[in-house]
Amino acid sequence: MKLIALTLSLALLSPFAAAKDAKPTALPSLQDVAHLSCTEMWQESGKSVDKFFHAVETMAGYLLQSRDETFPDQLEAGKQFGERIDVACRKAPDQLLLSAVDIALRETLATIKAPAK
Repeated sequence: MKLIALTLSLALLSPFAAAKDAKPTALPSLQDVAHLSCTEMWQESGKSVDKFFHAVETMAGYLLQSRDETFPDQLEAGKQFGERIDVACRKAPDQLLLSAVDIALRETLATIKAPAK
């Protein structure tokens, strides 16, 4: 899962992060993946980090768009997001991946937007 965190941190700095309307054709639809738990998505992806990430990217894109937000174009933000998904899925592997993505996204955005103390 650490590889997933690193992949997410790098990929979130892709055009997806800046352009919420741009959707690469390789991404699954939200309807295809929204009902899957962390474990189910990992199994469904054939334990492929890339395929797992595509589901996370779909979910994060939906959540960002619904909140009219964009993901910060910062490597640290992507790294935090990936690590938080890893922690959330390890802590509760049977929770919906969408829930893990939502939690990780909220925490990451709050941390990035909050001034450092």
